[in-house]
Amino acid sequence: MRIIGIVETTLVGAATINVGTSKDVTGLLAQVADATSLQVNEIWHDATPDASVELATVAVENIVANSLNVLLYNGTTNITAGAIRFIVSWYPLSKGAMVEPSTI
Repeated sequence: MRIIGIVETTLVGAATINVGTSKDVTGLLAQVADATSLQVNEIWHDATPDASVELATVAVENIVANSLNVLLYNGTTNITAGAIRFIVSWYPLSKGAMVEPSTI
């Protein structure tokens, strides 16, 4: 699985955010210390989103075990506005494997 985030609307709220699974909360996208640092058109692929153009090789491929949900985590401060579009590419490692978007 490869996942990146494209910031479509600047986030409001100084929360820490990261993407991972219940087994490794920062395993897919490293924690950003202040969500307000994610600005429109920046690419989130590491702990310091800072560019609107990145080399294609920066996105890391990860293997995610069966039945683990990919989750967006935020710290104790709420994010009250903003939007990130997540792009996921993946290759199934077992028959019937799938990726399904969720609003949770």
